[in-house]
Amino acid sequence: MEVIYNYVVENVNRYKHGIARFKPFSTAYGRVKIGKTIIENISDLIRVHTDGIVFNKPIDFVIEHLIPEDKTTGRIRWEHQNGYDKL
Repeated sequence: MEVIYNYVVENVNRYKHGIARFKPFSTAYGRVKIGKTIIENISDLIRVHTDGIVFNKPIDFVIEHLIPEDKTTGRIRWEHQNGYDKL
């Protein structure tokens, strides 16, 4: 006989941290911003793969009040999809 477990979750204070409800929206917001940047600079786009975007010129990533991370910039020689050398 199969045993079935049911869990009761309190209706108030379901989440340990309030950020749990925000997370899906923050990643969606980031995808929209990245997508718009790609579309606006499509003629300069070289490659989009997993978590990396490569353009053939420096792109100004202005996202209102956010500060972008430092990323590799400059001339890059691609060996394959997972390897490159910064020139």
